[in-house]
Amino acid sequence: VHVVVDASRSMLVPDCNGRSRWEAATALLDRLWSKPGNGVQFSLDILTGDTIPLMPPGEDGGLLRDAMRAVKPGDIGSPGTSLGRGIPQVAATVEKKAPAVILLVSDGEETWERGDDAQERALAFLRKAKLPLYALPLGETSPQPVPAAGEPAGTPPTSTANPRLLQVLAEGSGGRLLGPGEDLAALF
Repeated sequence: VHVVVDASRSMLVPDCNGRSRWEAATALLDRLWSKPGNGVQFSLDILTGDTIPLMPPGEDGGLLRDAMRAVKPGDIGSPGTSLGRGIPQVAATVEKKAPAVILLVSDGEETWERGDDAQERALAFLRKAKLPLYALPLGETSPQPVPAAGEPAGTPPTSTANPRLLQVLAEGSGGRLLGPGEDLAALF
């Protein structure tokens, strides 16, 4: 399971029952990685304007949890989120004919290009690789202020989660959109 977690600044928005999107993602993955994997290997990449590999495939849940805690959204990688570039980067690293899936944890907000363009490019790579994507959307679909990171005072930037984009990527690749209460360990 190739886990890809959005690490853009928008993941700092606290619109997941009082927690930030990043905290919600970390809690969901903690539950997944706290159970024995029964031979399932997980890799971990973070997604910003590019994809940054953090952990190669393995079964060490503690190490995966520690890697997540070492990241602060917005502090690493390129600004924003590029699903259209990042998903193909991850798909290109997957061994051909290996039984694999991608788990994308994100707010679904594409900031590098039009959502349709990003979606088409990502889907083309996923379909060619025969790699299903399972997406776990986080965040509210109404504009939310992004916590400041040293910008001058004024109107803060906003973030709007886009679960629809994630649903199209998931279903178009042979995967599916997941709910927040989904038992990921049982799924994988």
